[in-house]
Amino acid sequence: MSFAPGETSKVITVNVQGDTTFEPNENFTVTLSNATNGATITTATATGTINNDDVAAPTLTIAAASSSRTEGNSGSKAFTFTVTREVITTGSNNVSWAVTGTGTNPANAADFVGGVLPSGVVSFAPGETSKVITVNVQGDTTVEPNENFTVTLSNPTNGATLGTPSTATVTIVDDDGSVPFLVDIRPGAFSSYPGNLTAVGSTLYFIADDDVNGYELWKSDGTVAGTVAVADIRSPGNLTAVGNTLFFAARDLLNGIELWKSNGTAAGTVLVKDIRPGSSDSYPGNLTAVGSTLFFNVGSTELWKSDGTATGTVLVSDNFAGPGALFDNMTAVGNTLFFTAYNNGLQHKLWKSDGTVAGTVAVADIRSPNRLTAVGSTLYFTADDDVNGQELWKSDGTAAGTVLVKDIRPGSFGSIPLFPQMTAVGNTLYFTADNGVNGQELWKSDGTAAGTVLVKDINPGGSGSIPFFPQMTAVGNTLFFTANDGVNGYELWKSDGTAAGTVLVKDINPGGSWSFPENLTAVGSTLYFTAFDGVNGRELWKSDGTAAGTVLVADIIPGASGYGPSSLKVVGNTLFFTANNGVNGQELWALNVGGPTVPTLAIAATNASQTEGNSGSKAFTFTVTRSANTTGSNSVDWAVTSSGTFPANATDFVGGLFPSGTVSFAPGETSKVITVNVQGDTTVEPNENFTVTLSNATNGATITTATAIGTINNDDFIGTSGPDTLAGTSGADAMTGLAGNDTYTVNNAGDLVIEALNQGADTVQASISYTLPDNGENLLITGTGNLNGTGNGLNNQITGNSGNNSLNGAAGVDTLTGGVGTDIFIFQFSQSTSAALDQVTDFAIGTDKIDLLSQAGAAINAPVAFTRATDSTTTNINTIVTNVFTDANGATAGNQALGINSAALVRDNSSSTYLIINDGTAGFQSANDLVINLTGLTGTLPALGTIPVNSFFV
Repeated sequence: MSFAPGETSKVITVNVQGDTTFEPNENFTVTLSNATNGATITTATATGTINNDDVAAPTLTIAAASSSRTEGNSGSKAFTFTVTREVITTGSNNVSWAVTGTGTNPANAADFVGGVLPSGVVSFAPGETSKVITVNVQGDTTVEPNENFTVTLSNPTNGATLGTPSTATVTIVDDDGSVPFLVDIRPGAFSSYPGNLTAVGSTLYFIADDDVNGYELWKSDGTVAGTVAVADIRSPGNLTAVGNTLFFAARDLLNGIELWKSNGTAAGTVLVKDIRPGSSDSYPGNLTAVGSTLFFNVGSTELWKSDGTATGTVLVSDNFAGPGALFDNMTAVGNTLFFTAYNNGLQHKLWKSDGTVAGTVAVADIRSPNRLTAVGSTLYFTADDDVNGQELWKSDGTAAGTVLVKDIRPGSFGSIPLFPQMTAVGNTLYFTADNGVNGQELWKSDGTAAGTVLVKDINPGGSGSIPFFPQMTAVGNTLFFTANDGVNGYELWKSDGTAAGTVLVKDINPGGSWSFPENLTAVGSTLYFTAFDGVNGRELWKSDGTAAGTVLVADIIPGASGYGPSSLKVVGNTLFFTANNGVNGQELWALNVGGPTVPTLAIAATNASQTEGNSGSKAFTFTVTRSANTTGSNSVDWAVTSSGTFPANATDFVGGLFPSGTVSFAPGETSKVITVNVQGDTTVEPNENFTVTLSNATNGATITTATAIGTINNDDFIGTSGPDTLAGTSGADAMTGLAGNDTYTVNNAGDLVIEALNQGADTVQASISYTLPDNGENLLITGTGNLNGTGNGLNNQITGNSGNNSLNGAAGVDTLTGGVGTDIFIFQFSQSTSAALDQVTDFAIGTDKIDLLSQAGAAINAPVAFTRATDSTTTNINTIVTNVFTDANGATAGNQALGINSAALVRDNSSSTYLIINDGTAGFQSANDLVINLTGLTGTLPALGTIPVNSFFV
C-alpha cells in the first residue's frame, strides 16, 4: 500500500471465496509491516470474521464389518458394510453404492451371487443414522488367490455430502484346498497330538500317537496318502535335520534311549550307535547340525558328534565335570559349535568346539551366557560380567574377541529381560532390551557400541511395548514383531530398522483389545501367524506387510472360542501346522502357500571324508538333490572354498585351483553328483576342510541347503632319526621313517613307504600282497590270507604267514621263508646265481613249489628234466656247480651233463642242499643260471637219479 503526499487513508480489499460448505465462523488477520521513509506503525493488525451462511449438510461414510472373510464352498457368504449418516439427520437422504474388483487379484462378477457385480441405493429416513449394505459372495470350490473388492458410495441426495472414508475394501479369503484337513491320524474326536515338526528336504517329519502304536515317527509330503508312519520304535524325540538325514533320540525293545537316524523308510530307520550298551540310556540331547556333522550331549557331562555311522559317532570331550554340565544354547556359527556348559570349576561358561578334543575349549570367563544367536560369522549372546549386569555381548570364538557390545543400562542391573528375543535380519541383530528409561523396547545392533541403538520408543515412557515373551521373525529384510503402543494393544508391527519405518501393520482386533500375534513364520515374502480378531477366535493369518494384505487365512474353528493353529513349519511350498477343529482333535493340517511349487536344491556330502592318497587324484563326491518340482530345467553354480581350523588350499586340488562349476537338471532329474578331485601327496599335514557352496539357482529354484563340508584326512606319517613304528590308517598312507631301524604297518594297496638309502634295516609288516619299496630291507606278511610278497634290488628277508604265499626276492641276495602253508617261491634267471645265492629256509618237499621266470621276467615252463646228482665232496659252490653241469644224474654210470631247461638237486659234504637250474643255453652261464640254497628242506629227500618235476616245480 502506498500513500502520496497529503493522503490520509487507503482501503485494503480481501476477497473471500464463497462456498456452500456448512462450517463454523472463521477468523483471519491482516498485518502491516515494513513502513518506509521513517513512518511508524501504531496499530499493526486488524481481524476479519467470515460468518458461515451455509445450512449444515448430512455427511455419509462407509466401513466394512470385517476386513476379510472366507467365501465358503457353496451357497453364499454375506459380507456387510455399514453406512453412517452424521451432522444432520432430520431429513431424508439416498446414496448409491457399487462393487468393483480391486487390488492385485480383483474379484470379478462370478465371485458374487447372480454373476454380476452388486450395486444399489441406501435410503435414510428422517432420524436414521446407519444402514447396512449386504454383499453376497458366491461360495465355490475353486483354488484361487485371495481376491479384493471395494464398495464405493456416490451420488448423495438432498444436500448430503460424502465424508471420509467413502470407500471400503475387503478380502475374499480363498478356502478351497488351501487349508485341507490332512489326515485324522487318531480317528474320532481324540487327538494324535503331532509334535516336533521338522523339515528334511521336501518332507515333513513329526511324532504322533495313532492310539495303536503310541508315539512314533511319521512323515508327510503334504497329501493324505503321503502321510504315513515311518517305523514302529519307541518315544522318538529331538528330531533334527542334518542335510538329507533325520537324526533323533528313541528306544527300541533291546536298547535304551539312544541316537537314531532315518531316510524316511522303515529299513532306513536305524540305531546309529548304542552309546550306553544294553538297556541303559544315553539320552542324546540338544541335537544340533554343524555343517554335515551332528553334535549332541550324552547325559550331563559328555559332548559327542556323529556323521551317521557307528564308527563316526564318537565322544568329543567330557571335560565338564561337576553336578551336571547342563549343556544348553548349542548354536552353529559357520563350522564351529558354540554352547554353554559348566566346567570343572562349576562356572557356567561359553564354550566352542570344532569336533576335536583339543578344539573343545572354554571361550571366555563370563557368567550366565544365554540366547546364543548367529549373525553371519559373529556370535551374539547375553551375559553378565559381574559389573554391568546381563547385557549384549559378541564373540569371534577367541577370548580377546569376546566383548561387551554395549552397556545399554549402566550399572549392575542389566538391560536384558528375563525372556529376551534375538533375531538376525541380514547382518543386523534385532533384540529386546530395557535401558531403564523406555521400558522393554525394540533395539538393533551392528556389533558396535555406536551401532547398538533403540529402534523406536513405540510405547512412549517407561512401560515398554514388547510383551514378556517376545514374538519376532525376519521376512526378507523386514522384521515383523508383536508390540503394544499403548493405544491399540498387542498387535502386528514391522520394522526396517528406522524409527519412521517401524510401524503398526494392522490393528487386527480394533481398539485397545489385543490380537496378540504369535507363531510368526516366514514363508517366502509372506508372514504367516496366528491372531485373535475378536470375531473368529485365534486363527491363522497372513501378511504382506500392508494393512490390506493382512488377512485371515482360514477360520478352522468357527466362532470366537477357538484357540487355533500352532507349531507352524514351512516345507517347500506347504505350511504345516497343528490345530483342533472341534471335531477331530489336535491333528496335522497343511496349507498350500500358493503359486506353482518352487524347485528346491540341497547339497549333501556323499563320499567327502577320505584320505587324499599319495599321488594321482581322489574323487570326493557331493550330491545335489532337486525336489518339490522337477518338471522344468534348473541349474545351480557350485564352488569350493577353504574352511575350518585347517583349511584346504588350492594346491590340495587337481590343477592347483579351487574347483567350481555348474550342475544342470533336465526335466524329471532329481539328483546330480559333484566330483571334487583332491590331489594326492606325501606331505605330512593336519586333516583339512573345504566347503562346497551352491549359488545362483536358475528358473525360480531355491537353495534350501547351500553348503556341504569335505574333509581331506591326512594319510602321511613321518618318524624320527631313531627306530620308529609307523602304522597307517585304513586308507592309503604315506609313511617316512627317516634314519633308524623302522617298522611299518601296511594295510592298503595305496600305502607308500618312503626310505632313503642306508637309513637302517627297515621292516614292512603287510596284511596285503606287497612289494618292498626302494631302500626297504625286510618284508613280513601278516594275517592268515593267501598273500604275495616281493622284494627289491637289496638283500631282502621275506617271510610269509600261515596262508599259501607266493614269495619273490627279486634281485639281491635274498632269504625267503614261506612259513606254514603251501608256498610258491618265485625265481628269475640271473637273480640267484652262484655268486649271489638266494636261500629258502623252509622248503617242504611235495607241497611247496618253485616257479620260474625268464631273465626278462616272463613266466616260463617248469624244467623238462629233474634229477638228483651225486653228493659233492666239497662245500665250494663253484666246484659243486661245475660238477653238476658235468654229471647231473647220480644214478646213471658215466657223466650225464645237465641239459638245457633242466634242473638238478645236489647236497654238499655239510648236508647243504642246492637246486641248480640250466636255462635255454647249453653249458653253465654264471650270470644267468639259477643256483638256490635250500637250507630248510623238510620231507624225504629224493634218491639219486630222476625226480618227478612236479614234486618241486609249478
